[in-house]
Amino acid sequence: MNSEIMRQYLPFMPDWTPYLMYGILFLAVAVVCWMGKVKLNNYNFTLGELLKETRMAFKYHKKEIKERFLSYIIAQKKVRRMKLSGFMHMCIFYSMILLFLGTFLVFLEQDILKNFGIESLIKGKFYLIYEVVLDLSGLLLIFGLMIALYRRLVAKPAYLRSNWESYVILGSFLYIALTGFVLEGIRLALQPVPWGIYSFVGFGLSHLFTPLSQYTLGMTYVSIWWSHLVAVMALFVILPLTVLKHIALIPLNLVLLPFDQAKAKMTTPFKVTEMEELAEDNELKIGLSNVEDLSWKQRVNLAACINCGRCDSVCPAYASGRELSPRAIVQKLKSTYDKFNIQTEGFFSSGLITENEVWSCTNCGACVEECPAMINHVDYIIDLRRYLVAENRLEQQKTAVFSNLDQNYNAFGLPSYKRNDWLEELGVPLLEQHRNAEYLYYIGDAGAYDPRAQQVVKSFVKILQAAEVDFAIMSHQERNEGEIAKRMGEEGRFQLIAMENIATFEFYDVKKIITHDPHSFNMLKNEYPEFGGHYEVIHHTVLIHQLLEQNRLPVTTKKLEKVVFHDPCNLSRWNSIVDEPRQALSHVLDTPLLEIEQSKDRSFCCGAGGGNYWYKVPEQEKISTLRLRQLTSVNPQTIAVACPYCLMMMEDAVRTSELTVKVRDLAELVYDAMEYR
Repeated sequence: MNSEIMRQYLPFMPDWTPYLMYGILFLAVAVVCWMGKVKLNNYNFTLGELLKETRMAFKYHKKEIKERFLSYIIAQKKVRRMKLSGFMHMCIFYSMILLFLGTFLVFLEQDILKNFGIESLIKGKFYLIYEVVLDLSGLLLIFGLMIALYRRLVAKPAYLRSNWESYVILGSFLYIALTGFVLEGIRLALQPVPWGIYSFVGFGLSHLFTPLSQYTLGMTYVSIWWSHLVAVMALFVILPLTVLKHIALIPLNLVLLPFDQAKAKMTTPFKVTEMEELAEDNELKIGLSNVEDLSWKQRVNLAACINCGRCDSVCPAYASGRELSPRAIVQKLKSTYDKFNIQTEGFFSSGLITENEVWSCTNCGACVEECPAMINHVDYIIDLRRYLVAENRLEQQKTAVFSNLDQNYNAFGLPSYKRNDWLEELGVPLLEQHRNAEYLYYIGDAGAYDPRAQQVVKSFVKILQAAEVDFAIMSHQERNEGEIAKRMGEEGRFQLIAMENIATFEFYDVKKIITHDPHSFNMLKNEYPEFGGHYEVIHHTVLIHQLLEQNRLPVTTKKLEKVVFHDPCNLSRWNSIVDEPRQALSHVLDTPLLEIEQSKDRSFCCGAGGGNYWYKVPEQEKISTLRLRQLTSVNPQTIAVACPYCLMMMEDAVRTSELTVKVRDLAELVYDAMEYR
């Protein structure tokens, strides 16, 4: 009896059905292959290049690829960052995998193994489990699709864009799932079997169909079966033309993305030491100006975009009413090559992308962190800026910053010879006199010149002195680390600054660097190694945490104060430093640290990043004001920060509000709690 438990293959269908079915399948495959060839041409690479690249990736980075697939494809790490849409996508994703496997098993059994005389696989207890799993998967798929339709038709989040393509795809999947159950119900109505209950959805539907005649049910079954097949084939055929191509392109992105590169490291389009040679060979092209400037890897990367709008939902520039939409930038770039015709007109000259869009970005990386397609929006925006800089399409505020870097070695444009003179009053040793110091304390522009940031430096210096840390500073020899130039698209100027700084560090045999500026921290740690600058770079929050854990600081009083911590983008999101600042604050607070949703790797930018501190961008509301509203939603008395630019931006936001909340650097809070001050 057990061996008889199985399902008939293509019941009620004419004998010629498999021939027509596979004829349609082969036609669909041919159409998809033809469209795929067009796409390969538009993506500007050959199949041979792709195979070579993927083969090399698997050869040298098999472990990393496996980890990426497990994390981002199987576990859906990025997708799960949004609860409702994440749950929706997992319902659809996992159910489709199970339904595909179920269909593949039937194909394997009936069209492959059967021809070799191998007996049925899907029978007995396995068949019963098979039916239960497929019915559950079908219900899960329908549930996920209903959530998707609810979000687009009812909830309508501002960042989500719906069009005919979205509804055609969702409607087609829903039709396939529903007709699958209807076919199952008709089959069980025409051929009732004792084990039919295991196909529980179809079994329930079969009771609705039993009053109908067998002829009516048979004709209905045939009609629906063909419509079901056509819907499946139609979805397969339009796969290269719609967002469905992300099914192939996102996994491909996981293989093509760099492996031996820090998340925070930006692209290096050229080396200034090689510019003369590149110019002679006519190979020097700076930035993105048209579709021809996009490499094939960039084209594949952009084409994976599913237009989900998650990047917009977390973008501070978008929230502030600036012209920038990360989603739109990606969609517009890929529109120039992702159809059948390539648009060769320039991005800016055609009006496809505006300068305001490009300069609105704060480089906070929230879009990059959120994107399930692994697109680095910031890299593209920096490349677009590089083109504008190369073409000298800059207004006075931006050119003034570059002039200040050239003439005074700082973005403030203040005399470099007075950079750190004020610190000598504190008895801070100079590196010139204390060449064997364990640490160089790199002050940075804000700490050197801004009066409010100087207070942070003083507190941190006293902490270092109290803990007897062996450190020194550079006097007027310290220069801007080049972050502003890099982020604003002046790549050549950044590289010259970096190489000059590295030469100075080498002269003094610098091995370890402390800085309280996350922007400086990020550059020294992630960008300088490419030019020979290899250092152990420590952010002041991490060092303070270490000193507190080692009981090297005389902290005896704890503040009964409600404090919320604002995570700097360059520290938390780009460099994954989120625990140390909180643990350091726990040493000096008598109450738990307040937390908000937009924290840690989901922190919201203060508005100063990407050079935005130095120029104005049209906006409806200041980004710093938006951030202040988020931070004060938990009614803190103090906002703790760990970045001089965050400090200045948040204090400015407080001044223009009616709030009395204080803004203080973590170093100041720790210093206030020390016994001997």
